Amino acid sequence: PKRSDLKVVTDGEIRVEGVSGKLEVEGGEQSVNLRDIKGELNVTSTEGSIRVVGFDGKITASSDSGLLSLEGKFDGLEARSDSGEIVVTLPAASNAEITAYAENVRSEGIELKRGSVDDRYSIGKGGSAFTIETGTKVLVRSTESITTIQ
Repeated sequence: PKRSDLKVVTDGEIRVEGVSGKLEVEGGEQSVNLRDIKGELNVTSTEGSIRVVGFDGKITASSDSGLLSLEGKFDGLEARSDSGEIVVTLPAASNAEITAYAENVRSEGIELKRGSVDDRYSIGKGGSAFTIETGTKVLVRSTESITTIQ
């Protein structure tokens, strides 16, 4: 059903598309792919990568060692990966306050302003709270930067 609350728990690969509501998705060592989701999302994976495309709402995503690739319009975002890179893709006109605990934080196609406190950044006029934590790299980029042909 397109409008419903879902809970998906498996050790296999997960693919969910076009659902709105409250979603709880728990993957094992395989990848998790979510597309065109709206609402509140809590997604976890032990070793698999997590890819979210076209999201609209509040998201909490975590993986022990997988890549987190999160794209959409976020009312709030919490992302954690012990040893996987985290890529957050936003519309260029986004506004957010980011706390990022990482070895390296960079941006592409979006201005990431460093705050007066270490690990704090802002985009646009500030706004939605994002917390990002990883033992490696964070990339914050604009949707427009990935659609540009170079």
